[in-house]
Amino acid sequence: TLNDVSENDILETFGLNEKGMIKKLVGYNWEEALNDFYVIYEQMHIMCPRPFDGITELIEKLKKKSILIALVTGKGEKSCAITLRQFNMELLADYKLQPDEMIYIGDTVSDIVSCREVGIRCLSASWITSCLDAQKLEAHNAGNVFYSIASLECYLMG
Repeated sequence: TLNDVSENDILETFGLNEKGMIKKLVGYNWEEALNDFYVIYEQMHIMCPRPFDGITELIEKLKKKSILIALVTGKGEKSCAITLRQFNMELLADYKLQPDEMIYIGDTVSDIVSCREVGIRCLSASWITSCLDAQKLEAHNAGNVFYSIASLECYLMG
């Protein structure tokens, strides 16, 4: 049962989307569990009903400068659609860009490592990370860690 799932079991599923995670953790009755997940996931948006303050405005400013904005997520299509609908954001089209034409904004060391592997510049969002996590970001991405949306905006709009 799911009650027998440890935190480590969950961590071992990271990298999979919610369908893959639930399939791996629950097993034979995974489709019912996945449907239950979507109901609860949508309800949980009460705790986070909109993006971080300043994000929507920053996206609009970047769009006005004709800068393409794309969403990269490990979420599955359905949970991503739930969040985008809740945040009143549109799903974006695919763009054919080269790595040197992109900047990725992430919040983990693995984001930095992955970006380096494919030649994409990574900026680190650290406005909600712990001090220890911020130090890890700084150690791997010195000079590219932003502690507020306002500082990121100044950098991107400058």
